[in-house]
Amino acid sequence: MNLNRKPNGTVIAIMVVWNGIPYLERALSSLLENLREEDDLLVVDNDSSDGSAEFIQKYFPQIALLQTTENLGGAGGFNEGAKIALTSNQCKFVWLLDNDIYLEKNALLPLIS
Repeated sequence: MNLNRKPNGTVIAIMVVWNGIPYLERALSSLLENLREEDDLLVVDNDSSDGSAEFIQKYFPQIALLQTTENLGGAGGFNEGAKIALTSNQCKFVWLLDNDIYLEKNALLPLIS
């Protein structure tokens, strides 16, 4: 596995991706709009073959990216992401999301209150 940087934040959102190019721009943009300055995002790329990891690195370089060497499935991807997120001293909440989501504005705030 390859992690470009360790995520750090009060809320660490974890998105698992497998061949998600059609969804990534919209999903990541809506998610980043919901995160506060003290939050962070970790994307777990489940060994995509469509260039998802490269897309994220090119268009969303601020995102923490974990690239697996095999498809771990959704549960396996979330498990690996959570293990990393929970090593952050700041992390109080972990938010699990699939890569085909679109979040409305302020979707996070009711969850943490």
